[in-house]
Amino acid sequence: DVCFEGLGTLQAAAFWDSHFSSEENHGNVLEPLPTGPSSLDARIMLADQATSSIHFVVLYWTADETGLALADSFCRAKERGVEVRLIFDSFYQSMSDHVALERLRDCGVTVLGFNPIGGWLKVADEVRRIERVHEKIFIVDGRVAIMGGRNVNNHYFGEGQWFDYDVILEGPAARSMQAIFLKQWDQFVVWEREAN
Repeated sequence: DVCFEGLGTLQAAAFWDSHFSSEENHGNVLEPLPTGPSSLDARIMLADQATSSIHFVVLYWTADETGLALADSFCRAKERGVEVRLIFDSFYQSMSDHVALERLRDCGVTVLGFNPIGGWLKVADEVRRIERVHEKIFIVDGRVAIMGGRNVNNHYFGEGQWFDYDVILEGPAARSMQAIFLKQWDQFVVWEREAN
């Protein structure tokens, strides 16, 4: 309890705002997605409704039933002309298969591996060598986002499987999250170029 004491105070908010350039947003709606199936269904529904963009950052993506179902929804979005971008963590993805990522690339999704392993020896900054992307943020049309702890894998989305929690967010904060994604994307593209 002592560890979290004071986190919800105005002083704590002022501290975080001053260090991370955060800002208060009004007009947002949060809805919990407490089960894996509800969270997967929401992602697929949003991807199928996307009209301009899908931006997703995730630790890793497996080509199991969940991964292939979500990949198919991304490919359907690409067929409708939606911009679809994915950032994944190169290190953790290297311990999984690449079938889903290849399917995404084949249908035109722009896929970017964060901190490519092959470039580690070329990067002088030792901290950057071990840096990982651990977010799981799914943003559609800059208006709605899902965030939480689920990677794309049956264990995270199956009923009675691994327990994680997501929330769906609608409102101005989703636009802010999209702006952060796009800023990270630009930065990671530079890092990838340096690594190759």
